[in-house]
Amino acid sequence: MGNFRGVWGTLVLLLIMSGCSGFAENYDAGIPIASFTTDSIGYSEYTLELANVNWKTASMEKIEGIANLEEFALGLETVELDRNQIIYIKFEKDKKRDGDITVPKVEVSIYKSGKREDPIHNFECLFDDECPSEERRIVLPAESGQYFIEVNLKSQGNKAQYVSIIDIK
Repeated sequence: MGNFRGVWGTLVLLLIMSGCSGFAENYDAGIPIASFTTDSIGYSEYTLELANVNWKTASMEKIEGIANLEEFALGLETVELDRNQIIYIKFEKDKKRDGDITVPKVEVSIYKSGKREDPIHNFECLFDDECPSEERRIVLPAESGQYFIEVNLKSQGNKAQYVSIIDIK
């Protein structure tokens, strides 16, 4: 009987020490949907188009690539925004594969005529409930013209790249 208690106690201790991670977390996350919102009067949300992706989970694998991102973005609907306007990058979970995405790294770049504008924006959170809006806040350039937005998401070896084209008035 003493041996049984020792084995059972060891098993319980191991479960507690491991944090029961196998029971509580689901790493079978689909590719998040990316968009940006504006701070202007009235709420506006614009979807960022998924361009390049290399995403593997237990239940899916998607690998797609686009060679010329700016050319691809020029084929998208142009979003008209104001100079110095503030936008917020936003991610939503894939509704079919609502798994956890851990240790995300997001990089947002804005280009004009093939040249990256400064600064590059980085943050390490995704969803509204875990990521303050100030971390996802981007101030658009002061100069008018057509710009290309590139958002790169990396997490657990997975990569997704999103793009949009904006016209700043």
